[in-house]
Amino acid sequence: MAETKLGPTSAKKTEHCFLDNSVKHHRWGYRDPRFDVLLPTMQKETGVCTINTLKPLANITAEQFLASILGVSIKTPLEMLYSLLRENGFNMTLLQAEKMMEKTEQEEPTGIGILNVGNFFFTDDHNGGCAIAQFHFVKMWNTHIWDPRAVHNCGIFDPTSRILISKLSA
Repeated sequence: MAETKLGPTSAKKTEHCFLDNSVKHHRWGYRDPRFDVLLPTMQKETGVCTINTLKPLANITAEQFLASILGVSIKTPLEMLYSLLRENGFNMTLLQAEKMMEKTEQEEPTGIGILNVGNFFFTDDHNGGCAIAQFHFVKMWNTHIWDPRAVHNCGIFDPTSRILISKLSA
């Protein structure tokens, strides 16, 4: 649907992500406090990458989506899907999500849905697994995260959803 080039990001404490840096511009409406519990305390630095924003054609679970982009069987164990996701560089950091929101605000064609469209991405949890984070826009950006132990129970991506996948640039 869309492909967006992102520059490198510096490491940053997770507790400082998705928070206002300026009194003049209030970007964030809601920040799920579980980010600080479920994710590593530091978001790692990243290199130059491309973020692909994808739109499902039909309802699809997180596991079905991962199996599809990884080219593996839907019967692949969830832990293996997470491992393959990381090995392929498809997971994102919160900093990369922040950059995507900024580019969307600057009216760059990111493919990100606005006006209450769920935008989802996969990120590392603090136990070496995977969590699903989501952001949407209703007057301000609102951010949520799902417990990585329950990713398979977090619901279904529907055709109005956007799913962001990172790929390191060569």
